[in-house]
Amino acid sequence: MMKRLRNDESGATVVEFALLLPVIFGSFLGVLQAGMSMMTYNSLRNLSAETSRYTLVEYQISNELTHTQIEDDGRARAGSHGLDPTKFTIDVETATTQRIEGATELTLTTTYEVMSVVSFLGVDKFDVSFTRPIFLIDEVDNSEDGSELDGTVDDGTGFGEGGIDDGTGGGDGETTDPVEGDCAEAGNCYGHTN
Repeated sequence: MMKRLRNDESGATVVEFALLLPVIFGSFLGVLQAGMSMMTYNSLRNLSAETSRYTLVEYQISNELTHTQIEDDGRARAGSHGLDPTKFTIDVETATTQRIEGATELTLTTTYEVMSVVSFLGVDKFDVSFTRPIFLIDEVDNSEDGSELDGTVDDGTGFGEGGIDDGTGGGDGETTDPVEGDCAEAGNCYGHTN
């Protein structure tokens, strides 16, 4: 009878499946947990981008927001990104080191508590964070002597705001000869060469 049982393989597949089931199930849950973490990270990144964009637009129309107003806007947007507001935090601080002269740097940090689907393996819920800087341009001096602070963004063309050459040689509507105007200083202004 022992010889017959030793050669009988009819239950081997069930035993092998029972041994491998925890490994397969654990791997599936690990991939699910990683996917949830990546989805949360992308949601935080997109939310941070929208909040930063909102802050920049408001600042450009001379509506300087407080840190609390920026945080409130981020919290209001959390639901549209699939984030539970009770597990979401946002913090806006002025950066301790200002990296760009003429700009105020804020640091926007968003954090979300992700639930664990593998808590039976000892992995508890954990936080996923995303941090990004917001650079708010201070007033821009568009003159050579530093006397014109107008709050507009200089696009580097030498024409103040706008930067489109209408053939007048300057962005102020004043007609000048390109050789005598702004183009003479720049060397090449949108097709005008010296």
